[in-house]
Amino acid sequence: EEQPITSDMWRGIEYEPIARAAYAEHYAPVVEVGFMRREEDDWTLGFSPDGMVGGDGLIEIKCPRAKTHLRTILADEVPPQYMAQCQAGLLVSGRDWLDFVSYVGGMPLYVRRVHPDQQWFDAITAACIAFEENAARIVADYQQRVAGLPQTERIDFEIKVA
Repeated sequence: EEQPITSDMWRGIEYEPIARAAYAEHYAPVVEVGFMRREEDDWTLGFSPDGMVGGDGLIEIKCPRAKTHLRTILADEVPPQYMAQCQAGLLVSGRDWLDFVSYVGGMPLYVRRVHPDQQWFDAITAACIAFEENAARIVADYQQRVAGLPQTERIDFEIKVA
């Protein structure tokens, strides 16, 4: 289903390349890559890094509102709501570190290095395993409930707003 773009999403889309270039100028060159997957016997996890740095690093870029950026600078730490994402990136990629980057044009560029944390890895792995098990139960239940029901054709209509 179509997802409308919020102003916060738009800011991230528009400013991420500028933030990446600022990081590259002041820290190290960045290479953009696509989606990464880690596949284990009983779970799979994907991650889309904002860039790879050298042979051992990643970056994760956020372009928040100015007041949020200011709070991040004053706290001098990765905002807690992003730590699981950062650790998941490290788990999937196998990289040695990730630089969390917070960017707001006209304000200082904030960078904080994050290293792998086994406790996070264990929690993420357990969540992935639980997700896979739950998804398998839901799929099996769905398949059982729709067995024998007639399939309908999907028709996409363009919705016009007056």
